[in-house]
Amino acid sequence: MAVRAGAGAAAPRRIVAATPGAGRVVVVTWSDGTLHDIDLAGHAPDSDRAFRAVAVADGGEALHWPGDAALAADTLWTLGLEQDARRLHRWAARRGLSPAALAEALGLAPATARRYLSGRAAIPRTVKLAMIGYDIVSRPAG
Repeated sequence: MAVRAGAGAAAPRRIVAATPGAGRVVVVTWSDGTLHDIDLAGHAPDSDRAFRAVAVADGGEALHWPGDAALAADTLWTLGLEQDARRLHRWAARRGLSPAALAEALGLAPATARRYLSGRAAIPRTVKLAMIGYDIVSRPAG
């Protein structure tokens, strides 16, 4: 991810780890601690053997597979944001939560919830854990 130098410029995010998950999902750990479960169906090798051989390359600027298949970190970051936003939308819809109710249920400011729902900000692990906690306390007794 290219970042222009200047006042207030953030350090570029780098991939620090990538672990194959189920199907064509790779769990990417970023240098800022963010985790993304990214579905790479259609973006990565179709062979299970090749897919599972994923490696962090270019000092964290890309993921690489055998046979010269690669994806840049900025592409992966964008996919992660988009997919997390879709997951959050589905989670809220299944529970009948409006954006305002979602924010309240997860202890978020409404503007923060909107950033997550729009894919403009990464959903932190604490919010993902709050979603699990909401489901546990919302279960019917018995």
